[in-house]
Amino acid sequence: MNLNLVGEMSEMAWRDLVRKKTRSFLTALGVIFGIASVVSMMAVGEGAQNQILDQIKGMGLNNIVIKSVKPKEETKQSSQHSWIQSYGLKFKDAQCLKETLPTLENLTILKNHSGRAWHGSRKIPIELKGVEDHFFKMVNMEVKGRKFTSLDNAKSHNVCIAPRSLLTKLGLPQKVNTKIRVSEKIYTIVGIFDDAELPTALVSDYGPSIFVPIQVGFKKLGLLDVQVGVGSFQAVHQEVSEIICRIVNEDDVESTALWIEKILKKNHPRLDFSLVVPLQLLKQKQQTQQIFNIVMILIAAISLIVGGIGIINIMLATISERTREIGVRRAIGATKQDIIMQFLTETLMLTVLAGIAGCILGVVIINLIESTTGWDAVVHPTLFVWAFLISCFVGIGFGLYPAKKAAELDPIESLRYE
Repeated sequence: MNLNLVGEMSEMAWRDLVRKKTRSFLTALGVIFGIASVVSMMAVGEGAQNQILDQIKGMGLNNIVIKSVKPKEETKQSSQHSWIQSYGLKFKDAQCLKETLPTLENLTILKNHSGRAWHGSRKIPIELKGVEDHFFKMVNMEVKGRKFTSLDNAKSHNVCIAPRSLLTKLGLPQKVNTKIRVSEKIYTIVGIFDDAELPTALVSDYGPSIFVPIQVGFKKLGLLDVQVGVGSFQAVHQEVSEIICRIVNEDDVESTALWIEKILKKNHPRLDFSLVVPLQLLKQKQQTQQIFNIVMILIAAISLIVGGIGIINIMLATISERTREIGVRRAIGATKQDIIMQFLTETLMLTVLAGIAGCILGVVIINLIESTTGWDAVVHPTLFVWAFLISCFVGIGFGLYPAKKAAELDPIESLRYE
């Protein structure tokens, strides 16, 4: 087939689409909405996946987080226990892991205390996290200002690193050397971090996290954490709140996590600990996201199928209207292949234009979602390539049957058709 014939067929297809604008537009709506759904859902899904994966990766894929948790039997029967409960990790656990794990690169411990941050009449529940000076490097956490030094820990300096959002809520200036009152003590802020920098595994249900030197947590705050609420009182004696282990090779993380679980089960028959393995979370999220993407594509495919059925219906009606024209073209020498190509060109042009409109609508929807929800969407150029290919597939796939039906019409009967 030469280029002149292709150009002629394209021109004829365009004239027919323009001549019946309303019908062409209504026919294309299904494809437009289908393509827009594919583009917007894939972009938003990719953005959500990247955001979650960044949070997990921010925890360090080579890290394993071990947390002290209340034993299940104590949670169910807390009324039968004394006011002071004792459970969780101990110093000897950290020492044992250091001595027995050959894959261990580094280890750090955390000591948590509940409290309240004050400024004027504003009071916000917070969690103080006592950390060692190498903690921030282990969890890849960025801090504006400075991090703790070995001297801060040795001298138990009353310094802290606070989240930006907490300072905003308290009405404090977001700059270092600002004083902040936590419970009955005054701390000097030496560093500020964005909430997004805090690893997900270390986010507290009690409130925003403020970091202090580990020795402040041990020497000045002690091992007893008292939580007082409206109509509630809880005192917990706990040596270590969390342990973070950094493994040398990423390939050894999951096997090392199993060894850690076995070691701790021997020393903690009450199972008053839990493990968070970012690498496992990453794999689970990736699998979940793949399933989500497949489901979203199938939902969008329904719109495309409906649009394709609409194309078949309209093209069959068009054949009835243009039966005499088909007969004339066959009579002057047009082959069946020419008739098929004529109608396929028309459906292909319709769906490609619908695909372009769908991409534009998809971008509008993405911008609307980003502005109203604050979600981040990721739009790859390949997304529009796929949208174009899908449009071509819909045009050819659903236009082939009407085109073949038109080509099979008897030329003589077509000329007699009124």
